[in-house]
Amino acid sequence: MSRDNDGCGGCLAQLLVWGVILIIFFCVDWYNGSQYGMMSDARNHNSSDKYLNYLEKYPNGRYEEEAKDSIVSIFSRYKDVSWIYRNIDKFSEDPLCGRLVDLAYKYALSSNTLDTWKQYIEGVPEKYYRDAFSKIDSIEAVIAKREAQFWGTDKLAWETACRNDTYESYLRYIKLYPNGIHKSKANKKIIDFEVARDFAGEHGFMPAMDKIGYRSGHFSTVTVTNQTSYEMTLLYSGSVESKRLVISAGGTKGVKLPNGSYRISAKVNASNVIPYVGNETLTGGEYSASYYISSTRY
Repeated sequence: MSRDNDGCGGCLAQLLVWGVILIIFFCVDWYNGSQYGMMSDARNHNSSDKYLNYLEKYPNGRYEEEAKDSIVSIFSRYKDVSWIYRNIDKFSEDPLCGRLVDLAYKYALSSNTLDTWKQYIEGVPEKYYRDAFSKIDSIEAVIAKREAQFWGTDKLAWETACRNDTYESYLRYIKLYPNGIHKSKANKKIIDFEVARDFAGEHGFMPAMDKIGYRSGHFSTVTVTNQTSYEMTLLYSGSVESKRLVISAGGTKGVKLPNGSYRISAKVNASNVIPYVGNETLTGGEYSASYYISSTRY
């Protein structure tokens, strides 16, 4: 009776051992199969994000080095430096961090602009800054020298603004030299550019002004009433002179202009209201206009 019990106990023990071995085998096989599936998907898509997903799920997986090498290879070809800066903290304690920083540094070095070096400093851990700050200092020194060459004096700045002849260049002149010798000319050019932009973009058409007074002379007086509930800006762009008139809601203002033809733009400080434009020829005397906003329903 005792031997039979011993025999049965031995069989059960062997079955349990084999059961455990089979469970371990299937778990390992499932684990390896899951790794293989994720890596196959990453390979098929050649995706840094999918390789990263693999590394996050299997940090010491059988394909760990392949996944890391693939991430480096993808960046080397496509230069997606923003991906490195978004994810580099995930590898802060891994040798891969240094490899990615090397690639980011080479990218910043090849571009060598303020933006790329600042992006580098913001994106990598502090211990990898290297000479990034000295690179920024060198670039800023070059920019400062160039700025002085073209914008360093009122005369140079005006020559540069006229040579570029852009809205932005005249704005810059005014910003650097708000009381500069050529302030009036710069402001005229700014108004002319703004009016041209309003004519070129989406706009409505202003009603003609009323001539309410006649007199001889080289100038005309225009009086405008703002019947809207917004601050209104009127721009008068002429061949001789251009002016800006800002009228508060419900207010009235006048402006004196040399006789001649003008392109006019009117706008309010409301994003849902388009500018209105028109053409007027002033022949001397007094003119009047009143502007309001109306809504039309269909």
